[in-house]
Amino acid sequence: MTKKEKGLIKDALWNLFWGCCFKSPTKVIDGFRRLIEFVEQRRIYWLFQSMGANNQNPSEKYKEELSKLIETEDGQELLEDFINATLATSSKTAIVAMGILLSELEHGNYDEEFKRLSCKAFQGITEDLVNSFLPLCELKSVGDDGMMWIGGATAAKEAEPVKSPYDVVQLNAEIIDKNPTLKATVKSPEDAFASVNELIRRGMFLPDYISGRISSSNGWELYYGVTHTSLKLKELLLKAKNISGHLKNEPAMEPQEDG
Repeated sequence: MTKKEKGLIKDALWNLFWGCCFKSPTKVIDGFRRLIEFVEQRRIYWLFQSMGANNQNPSEKYKEELSKLIETEDGQELLEDFINATLATSSKTAIVAMGILLSELEHGNYDEEFKRLSCKAFQGITEDLVNSFLPLCELKSVGDDGMMWIGGATAAKEAEPVKSPYDVVQLNAEIIDKNPTLKATVKSPEDAFASVNELIRRGMFLPDYISGRISSSNGWELYYGVTHTSLKLKELLLKAKNISGHLKNEPAMEPQEDG
């Protein structure tokens, strides 16, 4: 952040402070307006920087696909969805990931369905949740190593192993303690449950497909499903993290005259 940009934020905060202290609605509104404009401009700047990061010398095919995106109704709707998601998202990594999705027009690495799913998944996501998602994706699935399910309505029925439609991961305090990366992002059982449930809500994980499990573990534990889409999102976010470190945080900003 440049000295000029820091000064603009400082001025906006002072307007808020003096407006609140001296009950000046005009100063409060002006302070909020400047802060909102600064945040929105920064997020859109990240999005369009990342769109151009891998397209310094765009091919004719890329230009043609970009033209379709901009000029067709479906393309305009997709762009609108991504811009709205960008404005609602504080995670630089997620915003850069959305820029990558919009820039991958030539090679077809991401289909339309994955783009729309990602847009919904990333809308409003925080950097902390992204940082939790990445190591949670890498945990070993429970497989059939003694993990059983309760097959009927009562526990009296004999437990039977079931073939999983996707990988199911077990998470508990012992697993977190043994994983320094995960321990740095998931601070408590409450944090673990909140993060996993939020990632399931976003479609980045799936719920455990079994309603009841028998395990020898003591204390709290939870299960979630890691799918092919989960792993594809992980690869996209890791690529975005690498690119985001090379992007500028903000464009040069000039103080705006009130008209």
